[in-house]
Amino acid sequence: MSVEKLSVSFDPKLAKRIKQEARRAGMPVSAWMARAAEREAKLAKGRRLLAEWEREHGAPTEEEVRAVEKLWPA
Repeated sequence: MSVEKLSVSFDPKLAKRIKQEARRAGMPVSAWMARAAEREAKLAKGRRLLAEWEREHGAPTEEEVRAVEKLWPA
């Protein structure tokens, strides 16, 4: 698997939390950050798809929201 190195900067308090969470998860910081970035990218895509759907169909009804919540519980 090839990788691309990126340089990122964080507020010191956030950097400390990231390191702590990665350690708790038993992961290198880079793997933990990659997992977090992937999750955020999926959420961003979902938000874009929902906005597109709402432009075509309007806001989802309460019934539609409940149906989705059954498929993807919080």
